[in-house]
Formats: sequence, C-alpha cells, structure tokens
Amino acid sequence: MDGRTNGQRQNIIPPPMAGDNHGMLGKSGPAHLTLLYAMDVSYSNIYYHPTQINLKSYNQARTSYNQARTSYNQARSYEQAVLYHTTWHAHHTTRHQAAHHTTRHQAQAQAQAAHHTTRHQAQAQAAVL
Repeated sequence: MDGRTNGQRQNIIPPPMAGDNHGMLGKSGPAHLTLLYAMDVSYSNIYYHPTQINLKSYNQARTSYNQARTSYNQARSYEQAVLYHTTWHAHHTTRHQAAHHTTRHQAQAQAQAAHHTTRHQAQAQAAVL
C-alpha cells in the first residue's frame, strides 16, 4: 500500500506533504512534527475524494485527526500555562526584590538617623559638662 485512497490513485493526485500546516504552530518545537504528519495524513484521507473512500477508512482518518487535534490543543494549553506560570513567578520575584530593596533602604536611613541623633545628644551633653 502506498498510503493513498482509490480516488487519489485513479486521478494521480499526490497527498499533501507532511508539514503543510506547519505555520499554525508558530514557534513550537520539533516535538510536534509527528503530530503534524498524523494531521496531514488524516487531512489527505478525508479531503481527497471523500465520496470514493469507504466509510471505515474515513472514520478512522477522522478519529486520527481528532485525536491529533486534541493532543495539539493540550500541548498548546500546557505551553500557555507554563508561560503564564513563569511570567507570574518573574513578576512576583521582582516585587519581592523591590520590597526587600526598599526595606533595606529604610533600615539604613533609620540607622543613620539614630546614629546622627545619638551623636548630637552626646555633643550636647559634652557641652553641658
């Protein structure tokens, strides 16, 4: 078997090449290549002469396509969740660092003020004596 339907064989229509719908993935990595191939094969089986293919192979191709689409959507959802999680952590960390930085400055200012006041008090007491 060459993987083509009877309709494709009779009309000498080549199936679409694997990766034809590659652009819809944006910047996804090579992990999706097998999935893309499965989707493309399913597309070719469904959309080339659907009246000339038997119902069983049509349903198998349709199921294969739906499974591939579900896997793809789950992968994209996971990627989005990871991106959101990473962004949230970066934002949260930045806020904590900013709070820590402000607290450190306040502590330094208070220490300097206390030291300054103590020095003035000591000078005043020395002047009285």
